[in-house]
Amino acid sequence: MKFLLIISSLCLSFMANAEIIAKVDFIRGNITVNGTTPSFPISLREGDKIKAFPKTKPKKTSSFVRIIFNNGDKVGLSNGEIVLEKINKKESVFGLIRGQFFNYARPGLDRKLKVNSRNVSVGVRGTKYMVEEKPEYSYICVCEGEVQATKGGRSSSVKAGFDLKVLPGKPINQSVEANEVMLKMVTDNFALLGEPVQRKEVEE
Repeated sequence: MKFLLIISSLCLSFMANAEIIAKVDFIRGNITVNGTTPSFPISLREGDKIKAFPKTKPKKTSSFVRIIFNNGDKVGLSNGEIVLEKINKKESVFGLIRGQFFNYARPGLDRKLKVNSRNVSVGVRGTKYMVEEKPEYSYICVCEGEVQATKGGRSSSVKAGFDLKVLPGKPINQSVEANEVMLKMVTDNFALLGEPVQRKEVEE
């Protein structure tokens, strides 16, 4: 009897973990999920590791993978690798290993959203932002809304139009106004994500 209960529990656990939480609906370049090349269309589950990389070496164009979650959130991954650490109604946690991570966080949902990287943890209160993870630094740029970057017990707020670079072994600084080159790169990728950024015209 106990053996049957254990088997039933394992089956229920597997079914819960096997729940589809998102789908990939656009790919530029190549993609692997958990180390294997999936067939299209691609369904994703909690715990999956997604890697996006260019088709050519040396790379002539960057890769881009668009992921749409069941709750309406969208993620773009360029030349990078992420882990879907925890995705449920109350909390979404992404582990950014490397590359560029673009996120449209659907407003109005009562849940936490966090991005963890090597150098910084990002709590999201905004709707459109990018986190880039490199060996030399972590970089955050916000297009709309606001995010809270935390490292070593210190935090820094990054609002729309601002960015922040976090260096390994260094305390976190305050954000600064982002330059036009970086803002254009980020906004171009949000257009590819299907969530164009509404830039305010500067008054003369």
